[in-house]
Amino acid sequence: MRIVEERQNHAFVRTLREHGSEPSRHFHQHFSALQHTTWESRTGAKLLEWATRELALIDVAVAVAGLNDELCQWIANLPQERLTRAYLTWEPEALTDADVARLQLLDFDVILAPTRPQADVAWLAVQSSIAEADAAAGLSSQRNNAADMLTESIDAAISFERLFLLQALR
Repeated sequence: MRIVEERQNHAFVRTLREHGSEPSRHFHQHFSALQHTTWESRTGAKLLEWATRELALIDVAVAVAGLNDELCQWIANLPQERLTRAYLTWEPEALTDADVARLQLLDFDVILAPTRPQADVAWLAVQSSIAEADAAAGLSSQRNNAADMLTESIDAAISFERLFLLQALR
């Protein structure tokens, strides 16, 4: 699995400021098999070239809410025959019809959220989970509003994989 995120993105910087480097070390220690890469912010032709190269390497692209608008639009529109495009939001109440149009989310294969989005779009439910080690480290407090929707990590992973299997069979 390959994870790509913008260098110095808001969530990463906020985490560093609030918790120091420990969450990053924890992630790399517990998920060392994941390929985690950062990319420099770019636009226009340079972003198109980079996105085309990255999307050619993968089968599933999961764009997480907060992603750069232009990159989200490229993911929606670049022709990659075997690519499944998913948009994931953990705050579905904030996903409006204007967001769907701006980000071109109707060109994605699936929109994933823990509950029904505010926008009038087809969506599939995704379960949220916090690993035991993360909960023990106090990281679960970051999702207090979703604590009642948490499920076991293995069950959430199986459910997530099934969503993509169902999508691939369509």
